Amino acid sequence: MKFLIPFFALLLLTGCGPSVSKPSKSTAREVVNKMTYAQDSKTGLCYAVLASKSAWNFNDSSLTITWVPCEQKVLEQINKE
Repeated sequence: MKFLIPFFALLLLTGCGPSVSKPSKSTAREVVNKMTYAQDSKTGLCYAVLASKSAWNFNDSSLTITWVPCEQKVLEQINKE
């Protein structure tokens, strides 16, 4: 009996985790609109680049770079910028 109470307490606590909310469509559009594209002149590879800075904390910033296929739409965006 001594072991059942801590077991059920542990079982209840492990079932409670942080909830992750899905970003809204307007937030996703804002991120996409801030994204820029670049092409490496040495390799020819294309990248999507997103830089952000917190409005509340000037030391809180991030830079995200990911490879994307060099399709016509991406190359058009690179030539626009």
